Parts: sequence; structure tokens; C-alpha cells
Amino acid sequence: MYAYIFLNNDEKSNQLEEYVKRFDLRILKRDNRSDEYKNLKIALEPAVAFTLEKGNTFVYYGIPEGKENEAFKKIIYYIVTGTTNLIPNTKNCIANVNTQTNLKLFVTPECPYCKRMGELLGEFVVLNKNINLSIVNVFNFPEIIEKYDIEAVPTLIINEEYKLIGFHEESLLCMHILSSLNKLYE
Repeated sequence: MYAYIFLNNDEKSNQLEEYVKRFDLRILKRDNRSDEYKNLKIALEPAVAFTLEKGNTFVYYGIPEGKENEAFKKIIYYIVTGTTNLIPNTKNCIANVNTQTNLKLFVTPECPYCKRMGELLGEFVVLNKNINLSIVNVFNFPEIIEKYDIEAVPTLIINEEYKLIGFHEESLLCMHILSSLNKLYE
């Protein structure tokens, strides 16, 4: 597993750098762009990126503050241990994601539903090599709200095509992902 942090030379990036100094990470500032920027398709800074052993990725854009801090740490725990708390039906459902799937979750720091949805999606990433997850803290990137027409959080965008607004329990969330993939690839 590899972990990267992508920084700009601003206050948000400095805060994130202080937060992640506890981890053994490779810190990349904008002035020393590398292949990692291109390979991981880093779109915003600051960002923390993990490449899992299976080759899929988890990227957090912004500063994991408030309840998002808890979710961020829990997702890292799932990644490091390779474990999840999902029920067997959800695990079976996630196993059916057989095409490259990019999930982009938009959150705010104090949203309890965002925290839980991020944790669930983090577990999905651990279970299936076809799933990549990006979590975007919209407080750190207000310009994203308009670009993706974010009306509420959490909002999940699947493969830049399908939008799911609000929190959904794990089985229903997996079924929405599979359903969106079927619609996208029919």
C-alpha cells in the first residue's frame, strides 16, 4: 500500500500537512509535481491519497475535520487491516461490482450522515479492487458545489454520471451503485 499527500503552498495545505505528519507519508508539494499526480488523477489540493494493495484508490480532498476526521481515521483503519464491518449480504453485493467504478462523495465536516456514508464507501473500497473512492470536503472547495450541482450532503457521484443524494444504509447503497452501473453500461 502506498499513501501520498498532495499540497499547495497555502494555509489549508499547511494544516493538512501538520495533521498527517503522524503517518509515514510521501509529501508532494505543487512545485515538485510527479507522476503520482497524473497516476492518481489528483484534481484538487490539499489531498491525501492511498493506493491499496489491490491497485484501487482512496483520496480525501481537503482537511478531514469534525466528524470527517473520525471517518477518515476509520477508513484508514479498514485499509490498513483489510477488514470491514459489513453484513454478508452487502459483501456479496459489492463482489458484483465487476467494472471500474469511481465514487465521488461530497461531504461537510459536521454532517453525521456524511461520516457514516464515507465509512461505508471506505469498506466497499477495501472489498473490491474495481472501486475507487474520492471524498471531497466541500467546505474546503466551495467551487465544487456549483460544478457538481451539490444541493445537499452527502451526495455521491458514480462514474461522473449518476447522482445519489442523502444517506443510504449499506445494502441499499450497494444496490444503488449496481443499478447505476447497469444504467451506465446498457
